[in-house]
Amino acid sequence: MSQQKFKPSTPPQQNNQYSEITVNLNEECNFRCTYCFIPKQPKFMTVQESLHVCEVIRDLLEDGGKIHFFGTEPMLSYPLMTGMVSWFQENMNKSFTLGMTSNGSLIDKTKAKWLKENKFGVLLSCDGIAEAHDLHRVSNTGDVTHSRVVRGWDNLLDSGIVPAIAATVTPDTVKMVKDSAAFLLGRSQQFVHFNLDTTHSGKWSTWELHKHWLNLATWYVKEGFKLGTIRNFQNVKRAYKRTGGAKPQNRVTCGACQKSIGIDTDSSIKPCHRSNLEPVGQINENGATFFNDKFLKIQNYDFNQCHSCPAYPCSTCYSNFQDATGSMYALNQEWCKTQLVKWQVNEIIFKDVVPYATIRD
Repeated sequence: MSQQKFKPSTPPQQNNQYSEITVNLNEECNFRCTYCFIPKQPKFMTVQESLHVCEVIRDLLEDGGKIHFFGTEPMLSYPLMTGMVSWFQENMNKSFTLGMTSNGSLIDKTKAKWLKENKFGVLLSCDGIAEAHDLHRVSNTGDVTHSRVVRGWDNLLDSGIVPAIAATVTPDTVKMVKDSAAFLLGRSQQFVHFNLDTTHSGKWSTWELHKHWLNLATWYVKEGFKLGTIRNFQNVKRAYKRTGGAKPQNRVTCGACQKSIGIDTDSSIKPCHRSNLEPVGQINENGATFFNDKFLKIQNYDFNQCHSCPAYPCSTCYSNFQDATGSMYALNQEWCKTQLVKWQVNEIIFKDVVPYATIRD
């Protein structure tokens, strides 16, 4: 089947169903994190493509919404991003908010000031203390990066931006997860989310994971929550509250992206910025034109085919394996085992150890 790239000059129908758009500005990064499975290549959105993207975002967010800049590393496309933001401010009639996911290393004081002036929310990638972070988050020249990330983080804080933090935990850094949590929460009072890596970091020990995750949770419910929020625990609490204390069941599709859409580096539109599924919109096949509707795709695909994970709902594993292998169904038992142990520990903490009121929403 031959497909023609869908360009934003003909946006999807039912525009007002979207409230968030993620824009991939490039496929390059100044880091080479050992667990990252996203291919790096010198591919950048062009100025001309960005103009198309700006127009389609204006049409898709006709009721307002959020625009989130992604990459691999969006700060490598900083001039393009500033131009797009100026275009939005001059041409969009409805209110919108701005966000960015970044490793932080390229954020100097001038850039931090611009981000603050334009009211950006920032999700910063940092794996915790230097000993944990520098094991895997190295530069494209092989150098450690912790000090560079912290410097960019300081520039954000000085500008008045308190970033949220995404931290990856691997089998060889899980023993440091409590110290990393204390470091991260001590610097960022917004929230920290820990992602457990199983794809490229070796085998997990269920016993080790249980021990260190329980150690983290015990510290958190006693004193860590006073510093800020660990989103993993917050999500578990909310899941149990939604089900009245019953064990959550993974019975629905991902859901996180049902009102969002991704725009790739070449300006093609994707159902999700993390996956390589076919573009949405007008698709030409053998001379015939078809319309690929994102919501029909979500309703027809059962992303959670195993229905065994108690995450409610999650599907992060499916999008991760889509990125890593090209198939969202290429799951392995290591990942499932890790997720189940993590949620079993959370269940113990939140049902048997502390009242719900201890952990703030």
